[in-house]
Amino acid sequence: MALRIIEFFGYSPVDKTPEAARIRREHFCPFINTPCTKLLHDGSAGGACSVKQALSGPTICCPNRLYDGNYRILRDVAEIAFGKPANLIPGIDVAQAKHDGRFVAVFGKRGERNYDYRRGRVQEAILSIGF
Repeated sequence: MALRIIEFFGYSPVDKTPEAARIRREHFCPFINTPCTKLLHDGSAGGACSVKQALSGPTICCPNRLYDGNYRILRDVAEIAFGKPANLIPGIDVAQAKHDGRFVAVFGKRGERNYDYRRGRVQEAILSIGF
């Protein structure tokens, strides 16, 4: 099935605005405000954020895309899963957080602590914030 890139370095591939052209030229990720971290086998920046198959809706293919709008997509998912309001907190701040049981820890590449999932550390962190 045909697959089309519909978002490249945060913009439509057909966007000819000066800002979109600059972002692509610099291989910049507008969602994390740094150069694109998704590298191809040759070391060059990948740049694809979202793709679309011919008979389906758009699909996010880069995890950094989830950071847009102060974690808007992650917040929407958390609110569906846990109810409103679901306050997001960086995983690294879990142990120090003062909370009311409505925080959802976000683990990722933006300075959050990498946990060893096999040893249950994520479960320990989640239990420490009331889930």
